[in-house]
Amino acid sequence: MKKQLPAWAALCIIALIAGLLLGITNEATAEKIAGQTALKADEARQSVLPGATLFEPLQLEEGANVKECYAGMNGETLVGYTALTTVTGYGGEIDVVTGLNTDGVITGINVGGAGFAETPGLGAKTRDAAFTGRFLNIAPADMGAIDNVTGATISSGAVKSGVSRGADYILGLISPKEETDGEDGDANLIEQPPADGIDAWWKSDQGRVVQVSTLGFGGTITVTVAIDNDGVITNLEISAPNETPGLGALVTESRFIDTFIGVSDASAVDTIAGATISSGAVKDAVHTALEFQG
Repeated sequence: MKKQLPAWAALCIIALIAGLLLGITNEATAEKIAGQTALKADEARQSVLPGATLFEPLQLEEGANVKECYAGMNGETLVGYTALTTVTGYGGEIDVVTGLNTDGVITGINVGGAGFAETPGLGAKTRDAAFTGRFLNIAPADMGAIDNVTGATISSGAVKSGVSRGADYILGLISPKEETDGEDGDANLIEQPPADGIDAWWKSDQGRVVQVSTLGFGGTITVTVAIDNDGVITNLEISAPNETPGLGALVTESRFIDTFIGVSDASAVDTIAGATISSGAVKDAVHTALEFQG
């Protein structure tokens, strides 16, 4: 009588063979997947800086708010730069590739990424040429004039924030800021005297930073707004320690904060469903900061 292989041994052999086959398959496809990913990334860079024929990766500066930056070359001539940023939209992470020429003018943007999951017909419209084309051939400082996608304020605001961050980094490469010795200059904020309705404010050659306290649903919310000389918001920080988690506390998340970046009118930003009091209070504080001229 033939001895039968124990069931547990048979299962072990099957699992071993399956694992071996899976490993072989993964190894065979990994290189192909990596190649496709690299090709898509290169295509994205090419689409935002069409004058370049070769892209050279640059070493990022410490504390850079971009994921990668490339110099776009045509032969031996530098034609511009591209920068990749990742922001949080309504449906998740959005990769934004921004291109600028050596004059500091936006040559194109590319919106997407492997995790792109914005709502079809709404946030997904940020990938359409009808929206991305609005950035073409303008200076980053003029982005405040770009309207959000109707019904997709969070997604389009996030994209504008990504473009702003990428453009700021590239502009730093085109026109590096000079070191200062503590005197008032582009890189320095000088604290100013107190003002009615304003907690504190600072001023520099680039613009101003205004801090305003407001009352949310759970208590005091502190809003700090950076505004450039054109009246456009370049950065926003919100402290709301007493707001309800999952509701009012949503005002501190990037998907809400990013909707303010690049705008000059707080009324263009939607309040958060279920947190109208808290998000409305933030909008009022931002409006106060924008109106304050010092």
